[in-house]
Amino acid sequence: SIGKLNSEIFKIFYNQRDVITSFINVVSEIDCLTSLAFVSIIDRDKFSRPKFISLEENNNQPYLELKDCVHPCLLDRTPYFVPNDVILGKDNKSLIVITGPNMGGKSTLLRQVCIAAIIAQNGCFVPAKKCVMTIADRIFTRIGASDKLLEGKSTFFIEMEETKTILESATKNSLIIMDELGNKMQVVGFDKI
Repeated sequence: SIGKLNSEIFKIFYNQRDVITSFINVVSEIDCLTSLAFVSIIDRDKFSRPKFISLEENNNQPYLELKDCVHPCLLDRTPYFVPNDVILGKDNKSLIVITGPNMGGKSTLLRQVCIAAIIAQNGCFVPAKKCVMTIADRIFTRIGASDKLLEGKSTFFIEMEETKTILESATKNSLIIMDELGNKMQVVGFDKI
């Protein structure tokens, strides 16, 4: 019967789950690295090789400069996307507070800065005309709203808990992305805010 056949097939897969899981992990890693390499080669006019500088080259301050940075997921989806420039760590300015109307692109800007830093440190080209940065020892994000009302924790309470964790764990070389802290403010920067 079909039920018995299905049961036997599932037993075979279950008995070989470690091998299958290892195979899936290897294939997914190869797929990811191949995709990043492909994008770096094909979109040379939209992506650039990041340049890393030491802390000493910037007066022992972390530094991040992105010129004409775009969100990689929106790169070819809309002709209306406006590239952004971001500079952190120049002249001891390590914090940017972003304000503006709803649907103004604030969250997208924060996410694209974070993505650029992550993929640059992974050794990939970034979706910007220029990327110069020091190594971030950790990247912290506070994005999205949630609550745990059954535990007596409002959205604001959860935001403050997450912010407390970031402030206790971050170093001066940590990149911090905070979106809608208190539902009204976006922040990107280095160091303890």
